[in-house]
Amino acid sequence: MTQQSILLIGDFAQMTELSVQTLRYYHQQGLLVPADIGESGYRGYTFDQTHQALLIMALRRAGVGIGEIRTILDSPELLPGALSKHQAKLISQRTEQDDAMAQAWQLAKGWPQAALRRNQAGTSIIRRVPSEVATPNAAVLPHRVRDAAQTLRDELVDAGVLIVDPPWCQYALQTSEDKQQINTPQGPDWLVAVNIPGPRNASGSLPSGTDILSLPGCQEFSVHLPNAPTMVAYAAAVEYLVRTMTAQDLVPDFSRLRYVLERGHVELALAVAAGESG
Repeated sequence: MTQQSILLIGDFAQMTELSVQTLRYYHQQGLLVPADIGESGYRGYTFDQTHQALLIMALRRAGVGIGEIRTILDSPELLPGALSKHQAKLISQRTEQDDAMAQAWQLAKGWPQAALRRNQAGTSIIRRVPSEVATPNAAVLPHRVRDAAQTLRDELVDAGVLIVDPPWCQYALQTSEDKQQINTPQGPDWLVAVNIPGPRNASGSLPSGTDILSLPGCQEFSVHLPNAPTMVAYAAAVEYLVRTMTAQDLVPDFSRLRYVLERGHVELALAVAAGESG
């Protein structure tokens, strides 16, 4: 076997565009050990080691930690799985950053004004989504609930049911049993809903696990929220809606607080109590 030529650390640094200090650090961390170390302490590398150096550079730019890189280099068969796992983490972080930027832009324009909406009596197709014990960092509006609302809409469209308005969701507080769940660790269940023009339009086969809900006419005030509302944004929006309504001598009906899932944003809507509409 032909012995490979040895590149001095300066030459190897120029070839890989890594600084000499970085190469020494990677040696110290066991990531890129020189092929030859002289008695005087000089470090020498082979041309084949440029592949390993480039891999380390790519992983570091992607945000992979030194310890995880060391594990990957020791067990190369772990590389595909590690890359997939880290990519999913980056996508999740990017989503959070995009949501944060969207909220920052919204707040930079000032808090949106509450919009008054007069809803006619109608019909909704609803599906119950069981509650889960919330974690400390749980979202105010869980993604699984939003996904369930979108799934219901898609199923209705596939079944040929005419739908109107975006899907929406709210806590299930219709019965005394529902209200008792408020004091449990997991809290009340969710209802996801899609409005249809009327009960006659729900004829035929509806998706499994659904019911028909008759909606009384009402007034409601709504305000835009970021696409992934935080608890702070949610609390501020509720306080703002209540303040807007009480300024007009209207009484809010918290049992009908709901999230309307518009494209690109969420609306928090609070109904005026029955008998209070003007």
